[in-house]
Amino acid sequence: MNLEIRDKRSYVKYNLVPLNSVGCYVPGGNAVYPSSLIMTAVPAKIAGVKRVIVCSPPSKDKKLILQYWWQQIFVKWMKYKKVGGAQAVAAMGYGTDMIKPVEKIVGPGNIFVYQAKKIISEEVGTDLPAGPSELLVIADDSADKELIVSDLFAQSEHGIDSLCGVVTPSKKIAKDLIGLIKQKVKQVERKGYNQ
Repeated sequence: MNLEIRDKRSYVKYNLVPLNSVGCYVPGGNAVYPSSLIMTAVPAKIAGVKRVIVCSPPSKDKKLILQYWWQQIFVKWMKYKKVGGAQAVAAMGYGTDMIKPVEKIVGPGNIFVYQAKKIISEEVGTDLPAGPSELLVIADDSADKELIVSDLFAQSEHGIDSLCGVVTPSKKIAKDLIGLIKQKVKQVERKGYNQ
């Protein structure tokens, strides 16, 4: 894709060229997020990346955790490797007998994946470092309490190191939120992280 920008004083031309290869890391340890597969692999494909590889840890029975998504959507245009953690980042960055090195590594992960991407970023491109999830909601009396609790749960479920909270001048909102959280946390699948 060529993009040209002209004005009276200068002429700038951009030539956007896709990378040849991208490695997408999709977590699969304590939780499986098909959205991570979609958010990393689909943009790479749309951008015209020629070789897309996905690394994700297998389940305990050694099956592909994202089997449905993989078979229905992605199997035709990318490679999948059952490897997770820091070793997956190293494999994609440095290469192995089974995995050719890539030009860029993207995707979220735990602290070990984060540290591996930080180390390898000196030699291989990476996306922005994604540390523990953080969320601060500032709420007044007009705030939607259900939405606030949903946002808190969505971020805090990423791990025990997630930091989420609410700041409000309203004692009523604070009391209502505490009650709603106590009620809803019983229904949350990963409730150990939401307390």
